[in-house]
Amino acid sequence: MEPKAADTARSALRLALADRDRARAAQEDANAAVGRADAVLNDTRSELEHHKASLADAERDHAAVLAGSIRRGEKPSVTVNSAIKSAREALGETEARYAMSFSARTTLAAELSEASAAKRLAEQAVTTAAFGVIVEEASPLAAELQDALICLISTFDRLTGLDALGAHFVAGAGPRLPAPIRDAIVQAGEMGQALALLRPQRAIISAAPDAIAAGRWRAYLTLLGENPAATLDDVAEPGTMARSIPRIAAE
Repeated sequence: MEPKAADTARSALRLALADRDRARAAQEDANAAVGRADAVLNDTRSELEHHKASLADAERDHAAVLAGSIRRGEKPSVTVNSAIKSAREALGETEARYAMSFSARTTLAAELSEASAAKRLAEQAVTTAAFGVIVEEASPLAAELQDALICLISTFDRLTGLDALGAHFVAGAGPRLPAPIRDAIVQAGEMGQALALLRPQRAIISAAPDAIAAGRWRAYLTLLGENPAATLDDVAEPGTMARSIPRIAAE
């Protein structure tokens, strides 16, 4: 048995929701990774500034020693002392770690951008899938509206046609329609102009629809005089054939 279109649409929506949940989780993970990379980069930057200051202090101290030697007329040593060597080495290592941290942060930021784009696409897919469910559920509405319109117009024609049935009887000899039916006929008459705008063009024929309905009522009246089991459905509408039922004698 093939699944209904509405069930298929809801299955597609469930898959889209699952994809969106995964995309959201991936975006959150990528965002957290960038946050950790920023923290590492900030720590490395602070360490870098510290080693720059340490090197500057070591060079300033060494310069002061050289100045004292020169001032005393001694031959200054051109050898870089261990403090400067250590400061330069620490600074170089920190600069390398800062460059690698920056590169890692750039990579993670690109991954975050991709994850964010994937999440937007997943959210759009959910909206599209949800709209698909609405479309599938709303699809019968057009047919339902058409059926309701046909039923409304048919009921209107039969009701207004019933009003003309009195002409079938000799003046004053026919039965009188009950008040609820007469009131309904009056209400139908008030709706006539609006329904005329809704009536399909194919229903506009040479004879007025209410006149056709009146003729059908008269035919039904005649048929009841012959067969007490007859129903209105036994009287053919224009362009159709009535169903045949056996005649039942009146008791």
